[in-house]
Amino acid sequence: MATSPVEFLAYEITKAAISEIVKPALTATFSGLRSLSTQAISAFGDRFSDYITIQAERHSRLNTIVFGHQKSIADLYIPLTLIPTRQTDEPRDADEICIDRFHTKLLPAETRVLITDTAGMGKSTLSKFLFLQSLKSAYAIPVFLELRHLSIQNTILAVIQRQLNASPISEDEPKFARRQVERIFKKGGIIVFFDGYDEVPFKDRETVTKDIKDFLEKYPNNTYVITSRPETGLLAFPTFKQYGIRPLKKDESFSLIRKYDQGSGRAEQLISKLTGRDFRAVQEFLKNPLLTSLLYRSFEYKQNVPIKKHIFYRQVFDALFDWHDSSKDGYNTREKKSGLDIDTFHRVLRIIGFVSVMKGEIEGDTDTVLGWIRKARDVCSTTTFSESDFLDDLIRAVPVFIKDGDYYRWSHKSLAEYFAAQYICTEGKTQQAQVLSAFLSAGRTTRFSNVLDQIYDIDVVAFRSHLILPMARAFVAFWNSAYRGINPEISAASIRLRKEASFDRALVVFLFNEKTFTDTETEIERALNGLPGPAINVNQSEFNLVFVDNPSKSRPRLVGIISGSYTAILGILSSKKDPLVRRREAIDLPRAKGPPAIPAGLLRYRLTDDPSAECNQPDVFDRFTHLLLDFSPAIDSDKMLAFEGSFRDSAKLSELADELLSPMLSAKPR
Repeated sequence: MATSPVEFLAYEITKAAISEIVKPALTATFSGLRSLSTQAISAFGDRFSDYITIQAERHSRLNTIVFGHQKSIADLYIPLTLIPTRQTDEPRDADEICIDRFHTKLLPAETRVLITDTAGMGKSTLSKFLFLQSLKSAYAIPVFLELRHLSIQNTILAVIQRQLNASPISEDEPKFARRQVERIFKKGGIIVFFDGYDEVPFKDRETVTKDIKDFLEKYPNNTYVITSRPETGLLAFPTFKQYGIRPLKKDESFSLIRKYDQGSGRAEQLISKLTGRDFRAVQEFLKNPLLTSLLYRSFEYKQNVPIKKHIFYRQVFDALFDWHDSSKDGYNTREKKSGLDIDTFHRVLRIIGFVSVMKGEIEGDTDTVLGWIRKARDVCSTTTFSESDFLDDLIRAVPVFIKDGDYYRWSHKSLAEYFAAQYICTEGKTQQAQVLSAFLSAGRTTRFSNVLDQIYDIDVVAFRSHLILPMARAFVAFWNSAYRGINPEISAASIRLRKEASFDRALVVFLFNEKTFTDTETEIERALNGLPGPAINVNQSEFNLVFVDNPSKSRPRLVGIISGSYTAILGILSSKKDPLVRRREAIDLPRAKGPPAIPAGLLRYRLTDDPSAECNQPDVFDRFTHLLLDFSPAIDSDKMLAFEGSFRDSAKLSELADELLSPMLSAKPR
């Protein structure tokens, strides 16, 4: 039987790895042990090689929403570029790393790498590519773990041990015991890819974080790569070199569109439209690999270009519901075993998406996912269908889910978030205020930022009423009380910008000691203890950390930026170019040269509005403000104050109407 290109790619890489690194490494690890014979060591080498083969075959394929089935990573990957973050100076072009191969500037130059970015930027694709390239380059043995599979029962070592012993084993063939798996990692020289930290269910997040930290401490001689959306829990890994993914350039986006096209000619039609003046609003979406692929899928279906993210997703859903195979002429609709029409199917998915997102779970076993479907059917009381038939439709007829072994998962987390946003703006409308207020009060706006981003487009009135208005009222109170009596040598414009930049966030400096570091929240609480300033609820805050000193020092200083619930809302407003937030390029603040203005003698310090404080002296005032602006956009105070005032005026008008209507409504009819 002929070998497919995908299978050949995986086979070729794996054979190179077996001959150059896998067996020799296993032999070196176990040689000299009296408890293991030469035959047993050879068997372990074969078994580990089988494990690598299975991993390489799996990760050489990508699940795609566009095609509805797996495609070779070699067919679809375009080189993504990493840019360093969590540093005090601006990244330079020379710091960028184009991942078109196994790049020694990234690995092994860094042994602890954290890749964070927003939805759809290609984090998992990048980690799979690096996994395959580490094999192809024969640099090290790679191990790939999808973190959503970890829990209190499924620890890192337990999952790896189970995978190593997964293939059929005869009675006389040795199995990997836990102590032998531990010995492999203790020996070192392995690259461990921890993919999708943000996909760990909320209930397991603390346990999994501790498991990763313990693993890193116990086996320090390996290289580790973590990928995730921005999450507060990631600050448990402050010594990791953090990178983001540079947005796609236009030529890269067009290259990706052509890869998806496969010669049908639609790519050139779409690219021709996108280069026209009428589609400038879409340019922002072209920076994101996932949205670029959805744009192609939408155009392939309807030959038009949607300009809102949620319209992208709706057209993709419509295409998946209606379209059978893009390689065939016409639209051959797959039969739906559930018997549901397109609108009812969408409604059921809205409820499933809401349940999934609120639980923080994007996958589950059969019983779990059937439970989500059952709950949705109960909410749709007038709709009757079989739970198992609907699940079958999710995999085959309308493939928004993927079957992965014994689990079912959303084909992409952002799809679940799209349906959750739709639910909040439709079926959940009566509880909309309660849900959005809960996001704010629980300090979880960053976690749900992709949902909130779409709500801004779907129901901007609700977004302004339930999210921006509470923020505006808090800002008015802050504006009227903060930064009084500041040194008159500091200009009014500088004071104004500091107030705009410091709303809903605090800055604290503290010494970092890796040996005593437990978790970020505890360290922040220790740093704040006894320092002047208003109380901060650390459990409802988001954090950013940046080293002021070289992390290689024995006890370097860290700057912690502590942000409240409104910071994520400001981020969404900034991405939408909403006038309530100031454009960074429009801020007239000279860039200070060198590192942040944190004097060497400040070992434990908090930014306050005390006029006598170090941070509020004329020579460093703007530089501290600049540091704040590096982590979050600044409010446009004039517009935000006017926005809050307009709601007060509306409330007065409503009161006037109630006053005039009350006698009319209470009068008895004649």
